Amino acid sequence: MMLSQTFLKSILHYDPATGVFTRLVTRGHAKKGTQAGTIKKDKDRLVQYRRINILGTLYYEHQLAFLYMQGRIPKFVDHKNCDGCDNRWVNLREATQSQNQANTFAQSNSTYGKKGVTWNKRENKWMSGIMCNRQKFHIGYFNTKEEAAAAYVAKAKELFGEFARIK
Repeated sequence: MMLSQTFLKSILHYDPATGVFTRLVTRGHAKKGTQAGTIKKDKDRLVQYRRINILGTLYYEHQLAFLYMQGRIPKFVDHKNCDGCDNRWVNLREATQSQNQANTFAQSNSTYGKKGVTWNKRENKWMSGIMCNRQKFHIGYFNTKEEAAAAYVAKAKELFGEFARIK
């Protein structure tokens, strides 16, 4: 069964100001009036997202928010503040895969702690690079990590605009 906006609104209420889904009906142990959903931690990205089980299928709350508000589920939904459990309507926006990836923090194993900056042993310099639409862009080699980070920030803003997360 394809989930429709009408059916969703018949079983759940979404509050766009808080991002909370509340049950409108009792189903099994899930009682009417209680908050729907559970937190699912993504092992690969260390990000948490809230999910809701509807008739045996798990849906991410951010996808359901779009269905509830606009009648459709986009392929990618971005959380502006990078908090996967903050499903307030003002925090959600439709995105491409590249835009969604651009709005992430530096990986925990980052040499410098900034996105797009790594140490290149062969060149004995700091290197900066970025990906957009599955294409790698080599920004350049730099004497300092600060120069490499500044070059990354400039390229990220150019490629991703408001989606660029530069921290």
